[in-house]
Amino acid sequence: MRRRKGSTLGLVAICVLVIIVIGIAVFFLTKIMAGGREVANTTDAGTLNTAKQMLKIAVPPETGPPYDFTPFVYPPNAGGITLLTYNRAVAAALLISINADKIKGNAPAKAAQVAAEVDKMGAALTAKLTGSSTFSDLQNNTRMWGNNGVAGTVADAAWMKSQDPGATNVYFNTNTLDGFPLPLSATKFTPLNNTPGGVVSPGKYMAGYRPINLPTGQVLFGTPVMPQQAPHLVSYGDFKANQTPFGSAPPNALHVDAKSFESKTAIFGGALACAIAGAIDKGGTNGPLGNGFEFAAALPSGYIEFLNWRANPVPPGYDPNAVNGDNIFNEEIGGGPGGIYSTWIAGDTNDVQTTQNVAFMSNANGPGSAALLAAWCNWAANGGTPPQGTVYAGKRSLDLKPGFTAANPPATGSNAFNTLKTIYALNQASSTHINDCGAQIASPPNFGLTGPCVTGFGAMQATFQRTVPVTGTPNQSQNFSQVDWAKATVIVAFQGKGGPNGFKTTNPVTGGVTSQTVNHNSGDLDGKSINNGINVNMMATDDSGLGAYRDYGMVGQRVPPNPNSMPVPNQGYNLPLEGVGTILQLMQQTMGSSCLNNVKADILLRCQQIQPKTKASDVDVLLNTPFPMAAFNSSPNTKASDQTANKLYIYLPNNDLSQPLQIDAGPPPGVSATLVDPDGKSPDYSDACSNNKYDIQGNLVDTMDVGASQGDEYVHQAPYVKMDPDTGMTATDRALWWPGSGALRTLGRLTFRETGLGPVGGTTFSQIN
Repeated sequence: MRRRKGSTLGLVAICVLVIIVIGIAVFFLTKIMAGGREVANTTDAGTLNTAKQMLKIAVPPETGPPYDFTPFVYPPNAGGITLLTYNRAVAAALLISINADKIKGNAPAKAAQVAAEVDKMGAALTAKLTGSSTFSDLQNNTRMWGNNGVAGTVADAAWMKSQDPGATNVYFNTNTLDGFPLPLSATKFTPLNNTPGGVVSPGKYMAGYRPINLPTGQVLFGTPVMPQQAPHLVSYGDFKANQTPFGSAPPNALHVDAKSFESKTAIFGGALACAIAGAIDKGGTNGPLGNGFEFAAALPSGYIEFLNWRANPVPPGYDPNAVNGDNIFNEEIGGGPGGIYSTWIAGDTNDVQTTQNVAFMSNANGPGSAALLAAWCNWAANGGTPPQGTVYAGKRSLDLKPGFTAANPPATGSNAFNTLKTIYALNQASSTHINDCGAQIASPPNFGLTGPCVTGFGAMQATFQRTVPVTGTPNQSQNFSQVDWAKATVIVAFQGKGGPNGFKTTNPVTGGVTSQTVNHNSGDLDGKSINNGINVNMMATDDSGLGAYRDYGMVGQRVPPNPNSMPVPNQGYNLPLEGVGTILQLMQQTMGSSCLNNVKADILLRCQQIQPKTKASDVDVLLNTPFPMAAFNSSPNTKASDQTANKLYIYLPNNDLSQPLQIDAGPPPGVSATLVDPDGKSPDYSDACSNNKYDIQGNLVDTMDVGASQGDEYVHQAPYVKMDPDTGMTATDRALWWPGSGALRTLGRLTFRETGLGPVGGTTFSQIN
């Protein structure tokens, strides 16, 4: 019996040992299995982290030429283009292509280069995403497997959500698409940053992995980043079914293989997981990326430039305060068709160089004619009753005042008496010794003074107290356009200013004479005649900038072919006739209505491409900025050009889409002061839509105002009534719009210029009125 009991005890001991062994085995098996689950969980978490962190992986932006994508890096310290900003680059290339296809020129080729830059960044980002892993950033260890770490690597990538299609993180202001059929995503989410204030947007994100067939022929794809959604795991089967790339667009999903070392068994165990990226589900203006995880499609570094060429010089001697009521050609020798006075003169010899004695009279002081002057000479020679009317007589070198009348005739034997008597003797042989100076001014071929009218001219001025002002200092106004220059040149010539040999205006580049007049006191260069006629050749001068006429631009109207008369400085039309206008006023004054509307629409489109929040009313405010001409530069080597023009720029400060557009003299940050021509087709100088040609003779220059009987500067009717050749005088105002695609940052240039178009050789005003 004892032996039996001992056998049972042994059996129990053996069973207990087996149970212990089994328990230990179950314990370690359970630990191993739990460790495997731990590895799987860690793999899932690490893969999700990888999908999240892949939004931060960056490649350097392409900087061109032609396009610099640096402004698309966001936030500024992101280090380059990421999945979040790659779609911005795709959208920018689309906007540039839309513009380029419309404006032609070099723009389509530039747009193709921009698309190639996007392709290059996409390929680089793809390589970076598939060659990098942020899995180990979690630094998870396995407690069940001996606290050994789990290591993961990216095995391959996928391009998922092409069927939905998935959403990129870019949306458009509809206007900026200009009718382009943008593929849109089917997501239920709508952009959080849809622009307020009346700007219409599609309300959907641009689709990812759908072909965007650029108008210029290239194809790009955006990448879905699932805005407003967190990254999430996807099945391995779905992942493997979406491994076909879409162009150069980067992938949005990753497959990660992970493994860890199990200490007890001394073997490696592992797991795999697949996850798709998701843009953070927080955003808007206060999100971690500032403007949020989503962006309006834009060209934030683009700009629009405006040029107004430099002013023309003010002619030497122009005096804005001069009143031509003191001008002898507007009074005593005003014998043109509109003249109201005339003066007759007689000398004691036919030789104008030896004439000593002179007598003259003018109907400015009463009735008179050549016969009346002859009657005074007859009275001195033959006696009788002195005639009615004032006569001036004496030696040419002496003051001929006072005038003699019937009540106060010259004393017998006086210098004046002897002068009249001497002239009478000559007049018996030839009546040509009595000269009508006013008629000389109006008669071809000279249209000027000759004979005694020249030698007695100084005496006439002194007697009638009509002094010709000396040359003044030019007023270097910044607002003298070609038309104002021509008007001032004619006025100065009529006033007789310019020094002993008259004055010449020369082209600062060619040195050619552009206008010339002769001084009244000295006559022409041979001393035999006086003619203050003038030659004005507006074709020989540089083009000027443009101002706004108060009758047209200031009230938003185009200048008609025959403008209203603007005759009288000092009576509401002081020079310059063209004042400083706003950009919009200069456009309205120059462009036809269809052209004006088209250019305004182009400018609005481009402003919205720079800052999608821009409204039409915002652009109106920008275009109402005053825009003067550039100051005249007197340097002989300086030629009027786009480079010397006054400049204004519309741009976005610091490329910041939270800011409104601004306009100032610039240039914008990063833009060279040396102009870069837009890449579109250059302006057509013959386009009547933006080239306004109008007649300036008789209404703006050498102005005749019949109603008031006063032309320029109080001249009766007009300074000159004879013009050779009689073909008129015109000016052309230009508002030349040169569109750009944005590939070179410039989205367009609007240039204001005024060009004079006179006959070859100039227009000669030769008959004083």
